[in-house]
Amino acid sequence: MIFKQPNDLYGRISTIADAPTHVNMTFDDVEEYLFNTGQISKEGYFKTAKHWLERYTFDTESAIDLVNNNNMTEQEIKDWKIKIGY
Repeated sequence: MIFKQPNDLYGRISTIADAPTHVNMTFDDVEEYLFNTGQISKEGYFKTAKHWLERYTFDTESAIDLVNNNNMTEQEIKDWKIKIGY
């Protein structure tokens, strides 16, 4: 799940681990990630990161609701929230 952080950058949460995998990503970082993971391509339905983000970007609250302490301590979660500007 890619979400828009309060600091206007992007983050990614693993829906498998319920933990963040990326923080403070620029648009270019997101574009590279989406291309490298095959989620955007010249031949595919989503040809641009902008198009993909318009459809699939989640809000910060949704990301925070997903993160839990199965794979992170409470302190790590607090630190992560500070990093994303929450």
